[in-house]
Amino acid sequence: MKSLLPTTISTIVMTVLLAAVSAAPASAAKVGGLNPVGPTPYLPGEWQARVRYVRPHHGPNGQYYTYTYLDITAPTQQGCENQLSSLGSVSVVEYCHFVPY
Repeated sequence: MKSLLPTTISTIVMTVLLAAVSAAPASAAKVGGLNPVGPTPYLPGEWQARVRYVRPHHGPNGQYYTYTYLDITAPTQQGCENQLSSLGSVSVVEYCHFVPY
């Protein structure tokens, strides 16, 4: 019993110290970081991209290939990228970029 008492007391003291240290925010940053940035103002515009694909066609001297360009517009970046990914085998000339009005 004599040797159990110091072990129990030291366990209680360590538990109290650990609780006190973990409860005190020593140098915790504020919510939003140390220098929070406010919301960005609304900027009207659209997302645009341009792709190129080959159009084969037949003429009097055989088969010809013509490049055809397609302009993509969308109100969001995700919408523009979704349209690009759904086109299949095309060459991207201009990737999705924001163009303000």
